[in-house]
Amino acid sequence: MERGSVSGLVDGVIITALVSMAAVEGPIDLGAPLADAEIDSLDLVELTQILEEECELSVPPNAFVDVVSAGDVIDVVRSHAA
Repeated sequence: MERGSVSGLVDGVIITALVSMAAVEGPIDLGAPLADAEIDSLDLVELTQILEEECELSVPPNAFVDVVSAGDVIDVVRSHAA
């Protein structure tokens, strides 16, 4: 599988997980604060478990300490996948 398709798969898993965790309906705006969708640090810990199970990708929960938006989450995960 090419790197771009792996990246797309992982991005899709992240977005799907964040949409399911959000307390609001609708798509996730990659630039909006996660707090707007009521996604908190416990949700991000759950995301690390989802990434391990579905993508065999290990991202430590503390990697998300400084994230603000869904775009930040994707950037952190991509940096650990490289």
